[in-house]
Amino acid sequence: MSATGRRATSATLILVVFCEVDEKEFLLAESDGAVFTAPHYDGHGAVLIRLDLIEEELLHSLLLESYLLRAPASIRRRFPDA
Repeated sequence: MSATGRRATSATLILVVFCEVDEKEFLLAESDGAVFTAPHYDGHGAVLIRLDLIEEELLHSLLLESYLLRAPASIRRRFPDA
């Protein structure tokens, strides 16, 4: 089974976060394997994160971005630098 398949991730905690579709390929290329995808997410602005491999700073950034992509405008205004 491929590295993105169920068998390869069954022993690891995985988190799904939203991202901009045009940012997805960059995140996948620059993550050293901590950020990955699966066929189910093809064409969608979402990536999977291996929590045991992700650097804390990158995780924080991805979580904030994911939240702000779905948050109401009144909340997004509270984070002008994000």
